[in-house]
Amino acid sequence: MLVDVTVPQFAEGATRIKLNRWLCAVGDTVAEAQEIAEATTDKIAVSIEAPCSGTLHEIVVEPGEAVAVGQTIGRIDQA
Repeated sequence: MLVDVTVPQFAEGATRIKLNRWLCAVGDTVAEAQEIAEATTDKIAVSIEAPCSGTLHEIVVEPGEAVAVGQTIGRIDQA
């Protein structure tokens, strides 16, 4: 089963972040709550954590792109 990795609500009023880098690659095994990507807003650095354990199946958003809160940036295969 594929589970979406989405941008969390990280600060009140913040709506967008810039994805800086992925900390793992497609095919890597990840654990629930493991930091898998780094992003920034105008004011803070944000870590994005895996919502579940599994294998990083797909990267939807590449580093350097701006994304909205709630947007899917990747997918994890729980199989």
